[in-house]
Amino acid sequence: MVSEKEGLIVASLGYRNSEERLVNNVMQRPAIHLAVQSKSGGTAQKIQVSTQAHMFAQGAWRDEDYVRPTDSGRRVLVGYKVPAGNYEVVEQRVELYGGSMTWSARPQRRTPLVFTVAPGQITYIGAHVLQTESGKNWLGMAVPAQARLDTLDEFDEDMGVLRRVRPELRDAVANDALRVRKPD
Repeated sequence: MVSEKEGLIVASLGYRNSEERLVNNVMQRPAIHLAVQSKSGGTAQKIQVSTQAHMFAQGAWRDEDYVRPTDSGRRVLVGYKVPAGNYEVVEQRVELYGGSMTWSARPQRRTPLVFTVAPGQITYIGAHVLQTESGKNWLGMAVPAQARLDTLDEFDEDMGVLRRVRPELRDAVANDALRVRKPD
């Protein structure tokens, strides 16, 4: 699956719920997007690492092997083949869809997440977990008040899932981009 000129970027994306269980009860379709851009020169396009395609096309919030519950939410494992080189997460965006309303935010990273994708290897860029806080609207209904996107190092757990659901990657070298820098 991973060639001599490409590598694999792997991340897990998910959410933790507020006390009002905002994501499940009110905003039923969360989407988390990371824009990853090459720093290796040329005209680099942003690569969207997102839960959205999985949620709408494959129903990722169902109980499948690569989707697992967190303490109060869910997380999905995603992987993208990219040319070998240097990359950076240049943007984060979260969207919550609920009925006729959409709520979105672009949380800023405190420090850039810069990493290298080696040919034929896996590069793990972390578990990006949306933490929601709710408030009440003028009707007294729970609505998003604020959100935070935490980057966690769940390398061992996520690589265990990846190697279980993609056995052809069992022998591939996996690098943890979060262990070579300070945590965000």
